[in-house]
Amino acid sequence: MTTGWAIRPQGLSRGVYALSALFGLAVAALAVTIWMFQIDARRQIDQLGTANSDSTQWFLAQTEVEILSLQRALSEMEDAADPAAATAAVRRRFDILYSRVQTLRHGEGFAALRASGDIGAHLARVQAMLDAAIPLIDAPDAVLAAAAPRIGPQVALAVPEVRSISLEGVRLFAQDSDRRREAVAAALTRLSLLVV
Repeated sequence: MTTGWAIRPQGLSRGVYALSALFGLAVAALAVTIWMFQIDARRQIDQLGTANSDSTQWFLAQTEVEILSLQRALSEMEDAADPAAATAAVRRRFDILYSRVQTLRHGEGFAALRASGDIGAHLARVQAMLDAAIPLIDAPDAVLAAAAPRIGPQVALAVPEVRSISLEGVRLFAQDSDRRREAVAAALTRLSLLVV
């Protein structure tokens, strides 16, 4: 009889240990799962922070501003009191616009934009206008001043192209931001459910 009493608590204590170990493993597995979801949520939040959709949209708007500034600089060249300053302003505006268009055509951040709809065709037409103007922009001041009435209408034709690129880019990057926010919300919801 005393032997039975001695065996039962020992068997009971083994069961308690086994149950405790099982409970510990379940808590550890849950902790690892929560930790992995937390890493996923953190990664997505970091991606939102580095998405730079605001700066991307600003870049697109600035490209529009630059082509309009080039157009204005060309139109002001005819009546300029200082022709050297006027031609320098045209060259500066042209160089900035050229640089922005190259970023749109080759920048990794704009790959999705280039693949969207007619954006590639719009960019090609803007690039063709810039390429045609390069010899005149790089020519002496007198040649550039004389060519301004020919360059101006070509730039004017490219303004709607740049506008189309900008509008499509804003639409595309806004959709991407929405998708990212939804993914973060879903990850945080899963994490909250696991914690509960």
